[in-house]
Amino acid sequence: MAERTSSSTLPSTPLPTSSSRTPHIIAAAVTAAAALGAGILFAVVSSGSAGDGGGSRRAFRSEGAIQEPRQAVVEALEAIRGGRCKTCGELVFFLRGPPQSPVSPAAFRGVLGAASATASEKLPPSNAHCLRVPASVLHYIQESYLPATRRQLVEAQQKQQPSPATPALQVEYNLFAQMVAADVTLRALSVERATPFDKDNRSHMNLLQQLWMAAGKPATTYSPLGQHWASIGFQGVDPVTDLRGGGVLALRQLVHFAQAHNTAFREMLAYNERVQREGKHSWYLLAVVSIQLTTQLMLEQDHPLHVAHLEMIYDTLCLGAAGDATAKTAGRRAVAGQKGVRLGSTRAADTAAFWEFCKSARSAEAGMFALHHALLLHFKECWTRDEPHVMEYNTYMSAKVFSTFFTTKWADKTLTAP
Repeated sequence: MAERTSSSTLPSTPLPTSSSRTPHIIAAAVTAAAALGAGILFAVVSSGSAGDGGGSRRAFRSEGAIQEPRQAVVEALEAIRGGRCKTCGELVFFLRGPPQSPVSPAAFRGVLGAASATASEKLPPSNAHCLRVPASVLHYIQESYLPATRRQLVEAQQKQQPSPATPALQVEYNLFAQMVAADVTLRALSVERATPFDKDNRSHMNLLQQLWMAAGKPATTYSPLGQHWASIGFQGVDPVTDLRGGGVLALRQLVHFAQAHNTAFREMLAYNERVQREGKHSWYLLAVVSIQLTTQLMLEQDHPLHVAHLEMIYDTLCLGAAGDATAKTAGRRAVAGQKGVRLGSTRAADTAAFWEFCKSARSAEAGMFALHHALLLHFKECWTRDEPHVMEYNTYMSAKVFSTFFTTKWADKTLTAP
């Protein structure tokens, strides 16, 4: 488990900022603007967000966030102080805008990215499909809000008697900073998804061997090519050919699933072996299914992500070494509950200390892997229950698997308790 950090200790790792830009405002100005209260126009409750908070959750208008990222941050601060954004997932839900609203190119790619985008590049169908907040808001947070707030925290730390408002400022700083850090990780994972498997890369080849071992196969029988890969759910003699669309990330997530959920993984292999031996047609290609799920989650095209999904991505804590499939993972809310911390009490010193602890434990990569694994386990549960014909795969996935996973009613059951 990551070592707990004192609430008075400032973040030691500088966030990625451009030294060529001067922050537009100081955090005091943000705070003062937020305090205007009645002078700030909040977006109305989206019709698509009622299930995410009993109709009480608000979302910033993403169209306005493109032109007024400062206003987006001001409203987000009000939401944090009002208890509507207690986690990074809720903050992302708020900042990306009303779920049913269309996504503009500038919000998704940034102004420069939108100008250079090709006609073939697709946007997410709606804000609900987005993994990340508008690019202009992220840029403003990095370049203006975080540096200015950090200066305020430094000044508060230098005083003999810290202000009673310091814990709240620390919580707000960490909420935004950890969201930004997660965004950097998600961008790196997106690049990895587009990275083709390289047979000359030893680490890539090692992933195939790890997958073979996780399936319980003898090391002496391993070969990168052969009909034996069909037993794990690949379509041909070369498993690499199935990675198109998912890249190295898809293989890494499949390997991690096989190691972290080894019992379930072997049950899925045994199920397919049994039904084919019995002459039934309710088998499926496990590896291909896993790769498809990786691709769909990262491309932001097919499935809406609600607060529970966003919290799994942005608020998963890895209580062990990074990349260790045996490391315990837990949700931020669960860990806070176990420690007796009320996330909505932003002025409390123990809440500020908790967010400092989370700084070293949070892992968007672990969260993205956990979401993939939860979806694959949900598929396993549904398919084993119904045993549809393999030729019904596409219609079954849409009608029975995705429709019951990507919903406001879904709740995670896979992360371990702290």
